[in-house]
Amino acid sequence: MLYSNQPTNFSGTTGKQPASRIQEQYRQQHPKAEARTTFLVFLSSHHVLWDQSDFRFQQGRCFALENIFGSQKATVTLQHPTPTRGSLFFVSSTSWIHSAGFYFAFWCGKRRARQEVLDLITSQHQQQQQQQQQQSHPLLLVIHMILSFLSNTTVPYTAPSYIETQWQSLFEGRNEALVTLALMFVTHEIIYFARCIPYLIADQMPSLQKYKIQQKTIQNTAQNQWKVFRYVLISHFFFELPMIIGFHPIAVYFGMAISSVPFPPLSKMAMQVFAFFVFEDFFHYWAHRGLHYGPFYKHIHKLHHEWSAPFGVAAEYAHPVEVLILGTGTIGGPLLWCWFSGDLHLITTLTWITLRLFQAVEAHSGYDFPWSTHNWLPGWSGAEHHDYHHMAFTNNFSTSFRWWDHIFGTNKKYLAYKERKAAEHKAVEAKKVK
Repeated sequence: MLYSNQPTNFSGTTGKQPASRIQEQYRQQHPKAEARTTFLVFLSSHHVLWDQSDFRFQQGRCFALENIFGSQKATVTLQHPTPTRGSLFFVSSTSWIHSAGFYFAFWCGKRRARQEVLDLITSQHQQQQQQQQQQSHPLLLVIHMILSFLSNTTVPYTAPSYIETQWQSLFEGRNEALVTLALMFVTHEIIYFARCIPYLIADQMPSLQKYKIQQKTIQNTAQNQWKVFRYVLISHFFFELPMIIGFHPIAVYFGMAISSVPFPPLSKMAMQVFAFFVFEDFFHYWAHRGLHYGPFYKHIHKLHHEWSAPFGVAAEYAHPVEVLILGTGTIGGPLLWCWFSGDLHLITTLTWITLRLFQAVEAHSGYDFPWSTHNWLPGWSGAEHHDYHHMAFTNNFSTSFRWWDHIFGTNKKYLAYKERKAAEHKAVEAKKVK
């Protein structure tokens, strides 16, 4: 079996240790390994580090490799005596050759062969990370420690579930970046448009029109919805898809787990998704409020406010610049979590995006059903809250929760409007009694 859960042991490699000996030791521990794998080991062993007394020299290509793989490093660390000028010149002059050969062999090798190289990780990188953390700003260090404590929970090993097995099969023998792109984009399209279907059905049911928030303003006509659908679809393919293409390399750089199993426990996923909701809501509040300022509103955000009585499919009917700005808040939470904690899985990110799409479409649905989220979840924004923003073009800038508008006083007109509507309803009921 080419792949082994046990990392290759390179203990006792102090002193001069030629690459050929590392290669031979790897062959002994993995007798069934393919020649391609041992070739990768041989190439990777040329990325060396000398460390003696106060002198330290590290190959520059080593850092480039670390930037590619994020938290997974594919370098074999060797210790040598202090190098001579000749050896330094030799390593410097051949670094590009070794690096190019390693990159080519690594990406052209089989997935399991690449995984074998990733298993050749020594404790040197962890020690360097600890040293860097100790030298970091105290506030960042405290944040890192808190997130690490919350996310690094020990989970006993269990056999992969059916879903985890299917997840592995998606990536097996395929380009991880392309599979990630397909998962992100297809998930977004299916969830977004499927979430709109219940509201399209409600539009055709007279019995449900009593739950329509703006009874006198009818903009959810078939013609308007078709116009919005075409625009949103073009926006998805020509603006959002290019953004999603760049997600995989950025996620890997920040240390996100992509194809690995087991999945994180549901409790951890729930905690992380809640943190993303809080972060995105705060980011969205200020970004959205800024988009209502003068030229930003006129040239960017006004397009989204074309509909004063919004409907579900119009949730992402927006200028490309607005899509980029507000999308940063959606994906920024997971990336920052990775940056500080180093513990996040792609499945959690997909879960977060799914729930975020549910929230966005509901907020623009134009319906306030008894079962709507804000009627049973205290503090939730919902359609009733966001619909006023489209109707009045002011107040209620937050997206998921109501607390930022309350804290910063941007809900006063909305509260006055609710009091006025409640008084009108009370007067109507009083007339019915008489």
